[in-house]
Amino acid sequence: MIYTLVCDWADITASLMDNRFAVITEADSYEEAQQKAARAILARFPESTEFETEDTLWESETGAITLLALYGDRTADLVDRTDYDILHA
Repeated sequence: MIYTLVCDWADITASLMDNRFAVITEADSYEEAQQKAARAILARFPESTEFETEDTLWESETGAITLLALYGDRTADLVDRTDYDILHA
């Protein structure tokens, strides 16, 4: 199944990165989709690896949060799509 995870940083003031992002990933479950998305996020934003790992990214105060999870690639439907970094995992 394909998932789109629309994300942002949990604590924008503690981060040098201020951009929202969406991750498109194919996985058998939502949990697997989050794990693949974490890898893609850390690869795209390597400076975040100073504080986060794949295991801590979704649960940390300085990690990422999922604002919205959808089935399929729904990035074309995002309002202000150009304001998002689109990542593929």
